[in-house]
Amino acid sequence: GIVHRDVSPGNVLLDVDGSIKLADFGIARMHSDQTETTSQPSLLKGKFAYMAPELLSRAVPSPATDLYAAAVVLHELLTGKNELRVPDSVEATIARIVQHIPSRVSELRPDAPAGLDDVLARALAKDPKMRHRDAAELAAALRDLQQAEEDELERHLSATVAVDFRDPLMAATLGVPD
Repeated sequence: GIVHRDVSPGNVLLDVDGSIKLADFGIARMHSDQTETTSQPSLLKGKFAYMAPELLSRAVPSPATDLYAAAVVLHELLTGKNELRVPDSVEATIARIVQHIPSRVSELRPDAPAGLDDVLARALAKDPKMRHRDAAELAAALRDLQQAEEDELERHLSATVAVDFRDPLMAATLGVPD
């Protein structure tokens, strides 16, 4: 029932064991809340480049808007770019949110599993009624694409993250103590 309202890469944390956490619930609200903050239609909160199109029409933030933002983050993670963001232009970013259909991951990533483009297209649908019902349904659709057992994938992620985080170059790159 919680609507985060700011799902974006900066709020997705990955620890050295490969555990993923969503952070910064500063503007999150219960979906059922009818507070001044959530009921004022003129307030837009979050980062435009991850904002669901219906929010630009002052729709009430919902699990569907968070799901859209999570799909934008996933698409960016897989392609290396947020195609909705236009640097230095909020107006152009808003236009892309409304009009742009993100590229198919398989065009950039031949290693993408079959069906991923369809799952992402549904999660990134401009019409919230066309999206997955909730995050559990999206997660199930993504799990159905896996070509390995989940525990094997978790071990692989954990090992990869451990190597990256423990690499002395990581500390140097980030300018932090090893």
